[in-house]
Formats: sequence, C-alpha cells, structure tokens
Amino acid sequence: MVAKRYATLPSQVLKMGNSIDVKCALMSLQHENYLNKKVSDNGKGIKETDHSIDELQAMMDNVRAGNG
Repeated sequence: MVAKRYATLPSQVLKMGNSIDVKCALMSLQHENYLNKKVSDNGKGIKETDHSIDELQAMMDNVRAGNG
C-alpha cells in the first residue's frame, strides 16, 4: 500500500493524496490479497467469483457471438 511504502498513515494518503495515489493503493492491496490467497491455496491461484457456471458460459457465448 502507498501508506506502507512511504511510511505514512492511510488517513494522510487519503487526505493529501490524489486519485492516482488512491488507485495505486487499492491496486497494491488487491495484489497483496491475491498473493496471500495464492499461497493459502497451495499455489493454485484460483480466484473465486460470485458468478454461476451458467452466467459465465453466457458471457463466453456473448463474446464469441461478437456482442460483448
């Protein structure tokens, strides 16, 4: 996170940082969470989603048909 990197409080980043700083902080946190989950999944790197298999298949069919 940006606050960790620059040794500041997260509240300071939110108060003094611009939108790029906040986006970088969020991306960093998401990446850190991904890496932690990957380790806890024994390196599989599987990401859970809230979509059902039918919804995912419909999305793929939509893309293949050129609609998405």
